[in-house]
Amino acid sequence: MSDDNNKARPLAGKRILVGKPGLDGHDIGAKIVALTLRDAGAEVIYTGLRRSPQQIARWRWTKASTRWASASSRAATRNWWPT
Repeated sequence: MSDDNNKARPLAGKRILVGKPGLDGHDIGAKIVALTLRDAGAEVIYTGLRRSPQQIARWRWTKASTRWASASSRAATRNWWPT
């Protein structure tokens, strides 16, 4: 890749898991985060709705093998868990 392309996609080569914990069905925030990360060059794995924090963590270790995970909640908070 050229240097210009790397600048436009600063997360190229990164894998990030995005999860939506909780029981509500409001996932637009998680989808916006996932799309923004994808547009920045990251490979994004989205776990879908209504996952527990434990399910997201288990998904990260067993299925996604990502270095970063993000959980979006309706409380307007975002948590990042780097390894």
